Amino acid sequence: AWIPFGVALIWRFSFLPEFVKNFGLSVLPLKPIHFVTAVVLHGFPFTCLWTFLGAETGALARGVVLEPSRTLKMLVSGVYIFGFFVSPTLVGLWVKSLKDKQNLKRKQP
Repeated sequence: AWIPFGVALIWRFSFLPEFVKNFGLSVLPLKPIHFVTAVVLHGFPFTCLWTFLGAETGALARGVVLEPSRTLKMLVSGVYIFGFFVSPTLVGLWVKSLKDKQNLKRKQP
């Protein structure tokens, strides 16, 4: 079944450049609410990460702290794991499901 929000979210988390993601979603029959929700869910965690990273870097530069916090190290590690394993796996599973549906349609008389 076509799940617009799921497709939009998987597409946003794909490894493609941002302009490709935006263009790709613009040609799909998505309601604006699905697009906006996917963009917010995709962007919010990264906005939090970059804000935290900027604050932490500023504290390091000013000498307020002497080394990066454990929280920052864990956040960066989590982004690496998500970016290199979870996100490609989700996109791969989605592509596989599309291929399975296509093969199923071919087999039906």
